[in-house]
Amino acid sequence: MPSTWREDGLLQALQKIDHSLGRQGAHKYQLSLYPACYGLTQTALLNLCPSTEYFQQLNANDFNYVRTPDGVDLVIDSHFYDLTPLNSSGDEAVAE
Repeated sequence: MPSTWREDGLLQALQKIDHSLGRQGAHKYQLSLYPACYGLTQTALLNLCPSTEYFQQLNANDFNYVRTPDGVDLVIDSHFYDLTPLNSSGDEAVAE
């Protein structure tokens, strides 16, 4: 996702792809943006409750490439194992 996007821009793009996200009160969601660990893009985490039919039909444990109506390519995956880096490590990464 482009580094210039903010949460509201991403949500609008997702609502154009999955119209059920736009229904008032139909789904509770939490959306968070983080700088990607490389390049000039961002990583987003979207927690949905309940999940929409659109997101349920995506290939589990696979990368799903989706083009927004504005021509931006998004990579959507559901294989989050609590290991996704959510910050830019800089020059010297230190981990325990």
